[in-house]
Amino acid sequence: MVKTIAHVIIDPLLHIYNRTIMAGKVHDKMKIAKVIPVFKQGQKDVPSNYTPISLLSVFDKVLKK
Repeated sequence: MVKTIAHVIIDPLLHIYNRTIMAGKVHDKMKIAKVIPVFKQGQKDVPSNYTPISLLSVFDKVLKK
């Protein structure tokens, strides 16, 4: 989907990336992740038997690279 709208979002995205690099700080809204608990082993009703997996935005992943 991003590839199909790349021609529309490239300029604003480039502006955000350049400002982030010049400031040396990633904006807090770019750091928002969806956290999914994934069951490891043992009893399912014990919270310590789950590991958190953070799903970050594609745009944040590109910026971190």
